[in-house]
Amino acid sequence: MDFAPPPPNRLQKGIKWLATTSPGWWILSRTLNRLDRLVARVSHRSLATILAGLPVLQVTTRDATTGAPHTIPLVSVPRGRDIILIASNWGGAWNPRWYENLKAHPDVTVTFHGKSEDFTAREVDHMLRDECWRSAVQTYPGFEGYQRRAKNRRIPVILLTPKQN
Repeated sequence: MDFAPPPPNRLQKGIKWLATTSPGWWILSRTLNRLDRLVARVSHRSLATILAGLPVLQVTTRDATTGAPHTIPLVSVPRGRDIILIASNWGGAWNPRWYENLKAHPDVTVTFHGKSEDFTAREVDHMLRDECWRSAVQTYPGFEGYQRRAKNRRIPVILLTPKQN
């Protein structure tokens, strides 16, 4: 699944930087997911991709408790055929709900430009975590700020691996 966007333009770089600031983080953390869902329905593209040039995929998980499907747009970093996800929750004190869903039900569906593929999720650690983290920060430097904001919570790094057909 090839989903890497073209290099960001000046405006996209500025918006990406804005998201790393405290005011930008505060506003975007409270509005972006809702706005992103609306924009994605109309344009089949993520607002974060349009505005900041970030690679965003629609990831469908199953609820940890009910098993109901939930689809959420997530910044996603390609790593060969695998996909890196960062459970930053904007640097909040707790892990995002989608992370808890993945821990309970690691089988997910990833959608990009109307094409879907099934993956299996696993949390990575040690050297692989460090390598994936560096790749993610290279794609979106804001993750470093989120880790500082998260203080004592080490942000989980998830690797999605395509299922064998």
